[in-house]
Amino acid sequence: MEKGYRYIGVGGNYFCVQQSVILLARMLFSSSGRARFAALAVAPTNILTAIIKISLDRLGAPRRAKTLTLPYFGNVCRPVHGAHKLFDFRRGFVIKCFSSQLAQGAVEREIATVAVVGRLDFTPDLNRYHVVHRWYEETFIGGNPGVKFYGAHNSDFWPRYHSAVAPLLGYILRIKPLTRVRLGSYVDSVMGRLETALNKPDRAPELAAMVLEFAADYLEDDLHASRETIITLGFSHGDFNAGNFLKTRDKTFVIDWECAGRRSVRFDLYSFLFGELHKGRAAVLAQHEIDRALEALELMLKCATSAPSEMGALASAYRKIFYLERLLVLAERRLPDPRALRVIVRTIETFTHHERGFGHSPRAA
Repeated sequence: MEKGYRYIGVGGNYFCVQQSVILLARMLFSSSGRARFAALAVAPTNILTAIIKISLDRLGAPRRAKTLTLPYFGNVCRPVHGAHKLFDFRRGFVIKCFSSQLAQGAVEREIATVAVVGRLDFTPDLNRYHVVHRWYEETFIGGNPGVKFYGAHNSDFWPRYHSAVAPLLGYILRIKPLTRVRLGSYVDSVMGRLETALNKPDRAPELAAMVLEFAADYLEDDLHASRETIITLGFSHGDFNAGNFLKTRDKTFVIDWECAGRRSVRFDLYSFLFGELHKGRAAVLAQHEIDRALEALELMLKCATSAPSEMGALASAYRKIFYLERLLVLAERRLPDPRALRVIVRTIETFTHHERGFGHSPRAA
């Protein structure tokens, strides 16, 4: 390994011990520095704590904080799924270095995806990468957290959705050609991957049992009658929510594309809407507004393909396919079991609550 950089844990992030604490303090008290930390949702109190811990570490004080060593520098390091993201504010870049435990194929697929989406004007530019050494570098976007502008707690949530978020959905769906598949074959594929992800040795058995029971007894059974129906798949961000938006003065950027892939065409729209329910920024979303958002998405799809539209007739099926796909994304992200259990239980509760609004009552998982 090349020269190692040590990081010390503070509030879910890590701060590089080799950086200048004077410059770190200056960033805390400058408007440009605060904007950089705001883009990462790092609280000022955490920065002060980091300055103190780094200073004590240099004085040789006993270490009580979590530490890690990585081959690359960043002022702030954030653990993500199977990797670490290193934010180098001086250079204006973000390096993502992958864990040795992540399969090489997964690394290659993500770098290939980032290379494609990095050409879009609403995503960070891909600066450079090294597949063998398992890292890539993107431009750092110093915008304001998207939740502030596009969260459902805003009174103008729906107008902002239609003016800024809906067009992004259309652009993402057109990154790669749409495809048509048999519903039954696609659901079987998703269920197979879900079982594989949940039955890995590092997974808690009760987590796997709960998710698979909900998926099989409620979702898969309800979709059985529509197995021969043809549905449409498109390119998907995979975690499209306000928390992955950054708002600059004249543009909204979409970041964190590690879950991108081909899914049902409503996935990102539902991911955005259910994300607001899941995070508690909305207790309920008006059904007529959801219907209007779905109609706008269908219109965009009609412009993108000559295939006949089936989205209206298959509204319930697409919604339940999304539930399966969302559970698969969570299961494949390799979250630590205690956190995974909380996130997945909350996700199932959100799905169940929403379905009751349609007169359905899913069996308890």
